[in-house]
This record gives sequence, C-alpha cells and structure tokens, in this order.
Amino acid sequence: MALSERPLSVPVEGGVVLEARVREAGRKPRGIAVVAPPHPLYGGTMSNPVVVAAARALAELELRVLRFNWRGTGRSGGTASGDLEQAAADYSAVVEALIETIGGDQQAAGALVLAGYSFGALAAARVAGSRESARCLLVAPPVGLVGPEPFRALAPRAAVVVGEADQFAPIGECRRAFEAAGGERLRILAGADHFFSSVGAERLQAELAAAAGLLLEGTRPGSAAQDRGRPQSGKPSE
Repeated sequence: MALSERPLSVPVEGGVVLEARVREAGRKPRGIAVVAPPHPLYGGTMSNPVVVAAARALAELELRVLRFNWRGTGRSGGTASGDLEQAAADYSAVVEALIETIGGDQQAAGALVLAGYSFGALAAARVAGSRESARCLLVAPPVGLVGPEPFRALAPRAAVVVGEADQFAPIGECRRAFEAAGGERLRILAGADHFFSSVGAERLQAELAAAAGLLLEGTRPGSAAQDRGRPQSGKPSE
C-alpha cells in the first residue's frame, strides 16, 4: 500500500519548524496517530523503514497518521540532539498540530495513538504520561537502556512490538516493563533484532497492525472505550 500524504510544517519552541507528512483517513476516521522516528544523532528519520511500516499499519486501521522528522534531520530546522525533554516537547507540539488539522477537537476525532520506534518510543511514552486517553504503539522501546519505570504506568494502554534478539530491549526486561499490558499486546518477533533487518516489510507491517488493532478494539469517535483508554488484553505473544 502506497502512502498518499501531504506535507505539513509544524512550528515548535525556539522558532524551529519541523517537517511532517500527514496521511488523511477515510470519511469516517477511527482516530489520529503520530509516529516518531529513532534517535536523530544516529540517522533516525521519518523515512526509516520501521517508521514507514508503522505509518502504513496505522493507516490500514483508518487512522489519520502523521510522521515527522526530529530537529536537524531531513528538512526540519534546528540542531539534532538526543535531549529527551526537548524531543517530548516537540512530539507534543506535533500532536497538537495534528489535532488542529481536524478542527482542534481530539475528543470528537476518536482514538489518539502515540507511536514511536526506539528513541521515538521513549518520547511517545513520555508524552502519553500527560495524555490519559492516549494509547501507545511502542516499537523496540529501549527498556535495556532506561529501565522499566518509564513504561510501567503506560502498560495497560500500550502495545509493544519487539525483536526476540533486540540488544536494547531484552525480552525479560520488556516483560517486566509491560506486564500489565498482558496478552497479545506484547508481540515478540522471532529472530529479529533492534533494527528488524531480518523481518520483511510486509510481516513487520502486519505485526504492527495487529498490535495497534488490539489497542483500538471498540473505538470510534465518541466511544466509551476511547475515554477509558484501557483496552482488553489477550494471550501472550510468542
């Protein structure tokens, strides 16, 4: 599936403008989603294949999807850094910009999914902490580098996709961090590492769509499930 997108410029703190692209949903969108790329100092951009797969997976689920570049990457202004506080602030600004594209009423728009890959997952988790109705799609969250605490409180409203051999997200630590997620919302891809280089694009996209789909069960604009922000869990992924 090709991504049919339009460009969007997002002003953030310090007079910097971030490059973003938005894929419109159908006439009855299920909600909105933002996808953040990996670490900007290590080549993380919105063109990363994992980021593109996540955007496509979320688009499959009838969400309006925005992906963006961090400061100093792609056509975004500013200087690239690994400052998580700045990244979270920029991510929040991107979320607000996406909400503005639908008239500024996120409640009426349906579900809000905050997604990210690696460093982007960490930023998404940070932003979700201040948005109780948001759901999180976290791809290879670096639990091994930061520990489980940044993620534990979010586990009931998160879905996680991680490689079995991820050197930055050991499976044991992921299970501890996301124990409250339970079920199939912790999806472990056999043989995959942090970069998912051994996983074909179609398989990765399918896994991401399956994980996000579990987050969105029963959600439509104005639904009670959206307000609760606590999807049901199923069986553990193998």
